[in-house]
Amino acid sequence: CAGYSSAVFHPRAPAERAALRATLGVAADARLVLFVGHLVPVKALDVLLRAWALLARDAAGATARLMLIGEGAERAARERLALEQGIADRVEFHGPRPQSAVAAGLAAADLLCLPSHAEGSPNVVVEALASGTPVVASRVGGIPDLVVDGVNGLLVAPGDPAALCGALAAALGRAWDPARIAASIEHLTWPALELIALLVAQSVAIDYYEEDLQEILANLDKQIDYVADKGRIPGSRSDLTRFVARTLATKNQIIAALAVL
Repeated sequence: CAGYSSAVFHPRAPAERAALRATLGVAADARLVLFVGHLVPVKALDVLLRAWALLARDAAGATARLMLIGEGAERAARERLALEQGIADRVEFHGPRPQSAVAAGLAAADLLCLPSHAEGSPNVVVEALASGTPVVASRVGGIPDLVVDGVNGLLVAPGDPAALCGALAAALGRAWDPARIAASIEHLTWPALELIALLVAQSVAIDYYEEDLQEILANLDKQIDYVADKGRIPGSRSDLTRFVARTLATKNQIIAALAVL
């Protein structure tokens, strides 16, 4: 499952975001769209570049820049395609970058675009949303589980440059709420995922032993009732009864916690 560190990926204050954009050479009135990933066929960079060429003819793309972070076998071919499409001056190939640079780019960008033909649950989508940056992506794999159409991004069918262009124009033309976008993914911070894993493990373990625990509790109740009539309840047995009862109560707390999550 994709997860992220909120210390690295988070929305930035306006002044910090402006400084990040200035560091990247992005003008105040420009729009920045980011792609992060391997430059390989499944990522459909040809679709993205053809969509970008269409967008360049639209008013929404007049000041837009496309920045690609990553390396791969298709880089040379995609650089040629950008030249053929007449958009070489609007597309930047940055090669691989460390996590800190990716985090800065995601925080500075207006959109992340991932037009892949196939995906799992991409970390970069989680990281973009955690940064408060909306995502335009293909409706494939686990992406629809992360991107809620119209809430924290827009989804399109894969392999369609015209549809992708339309989604990019629409996303660039609307105001997004970075805090709302980041909140949509906060259940995937590493601490949250660790807590969920722990609760699930505890619930499974207690489920496994529940029948035995219930039987033990019932037998102890009978024994306690018996000795209570004689006015003598052994402390050790009483302690064990409370322990088993607390264990069963813990199971109910875990179930309730999982329902909230």
